[in-house]
Amino acid sequence: MDLNYRKYSMDTDLCRGKRVILNVGGKRFETLVETLRKYPNTMLGAMFHSRMAQADEHGEFFFDRDPKIFPVVLNFYRHGKILVPTNLSQEMVKEELEFFGINMDDPLEGLG
Repeated sequence: MDLNYRKYSMDTDLCRGKRVILNVGGKRFETLVETLRKYPNTMLGAMFHSRMAQADEHGEFFFDRDPKIFPVVLNFYRHGKILVPTNLSQEMVKEELEFFGINMDDPLEGLG
């Protein structure tokens, strides 16, 4: 199967104000590239700091992860805090944070 991938230049000037769609487990989340680039030592930060990132044929970046927990991850990039709603399992949140390279004990470690 031939998948067409779109390459996006991650040059700083081109990224300013550029929106990105992260498809997590089938649910689409939208944010700014510069939001993700705040933490270059995390997976998403490093991914969007590189010279080229590849989106799929729909212009999305797909992650086969839990979409119910991803808002905790995304809000970390937005606010610099890990806030876990009481209805989510702490263990599952910890697993997702580890996957995305966010240290739950010292979240600011990702600043680089």
